[in-house]
Amino acid sequence: MSIQRTNIDTATDLLDVTITKNDYLPKWETELKKLRSSAQIKGFRKGKTPMGMIKKMYGQSSLTDTISKNLQEQIDHYLQEENIKVLGQPIPDESHQVPQIDPKNPEDYTFKYIIGLAPQFDLVDLSTLTFERYKVEVTDDMIAKEVASARKKYGQEKEVEQISPSSRIKVLLTELDPDA
Repeated sequence: MSIQRTNIDTATDLLDVTITKNDYLPKWETELKKLRSSAQIKGFRKGKTPMGMIKKMYGQSSLTDTISKNLQEQIDHYLQEENIKVLGQPIPDESHQVPQIDPKNPEDYTFKYIIGLAPQFDLVDLSTLTFERYKVEVTDDMIAKEVASARKKYGQEKEVEQISPSSRIKVLLTELDPDA
């Protein structure tokens, strides 16, 4: 397998990934053998289905899965080896036509992926910065406005049969900033 990296702009690169028959055929054959050993097809004992029938029934999907897994492993290995910091996962390039995978005629395939590069930047030493902390004086007028706003937003109208001097309203208040 070979991977060629081409810079598109400061934030993206293009990866040309070529996978050869020798990269995926042994893994595909192993996968087909696993499928054969667990296949229960009418007319055959478990594990005794002819390989030709297994290839006919499961060949396309298992080959596609094998190539996909192999591509993902190799791209991840390449990104780690080259120490490339990416954002997200590689995305197939839409301008490149995806090759048709044919289990009857295996060949070398080329896939193109776009990767987003993490931007390079330097952090300022935060110990050298100074910040102002504002202490807000809360007035009775501000409290009255906030209570009126809360009543308007969250209040519910209910019909009450009778209000008496012993009627109570329960309110739970929590202090959010004890230093204020």
